[in-house]
Amino acid sequence: MPGWKRWIDRARSYAEQAVPEEVLDAGRRLRDRVLETAPAPITAAIERITARGEGVPEASVA
Repeated sequence: MPGWKRWIDRARSYAEQAVPEEVLDAGRRLRDRVLETAPAPITAAIERITARGEGVPEASVA
């Protein structure tokens, strides 16, 4: 797992413990709405960043 991904997962874990559930739900709804409307490169980046755990693909460099 890339180093940046570990930091994001750690931050997510802390947020899930400290932030009220309705705030977390609002963030998930916002992410889902952006994924529905954003261009493909943006959605791919968001999905890569917000994916959980191992097996997260590295960003390809063209």
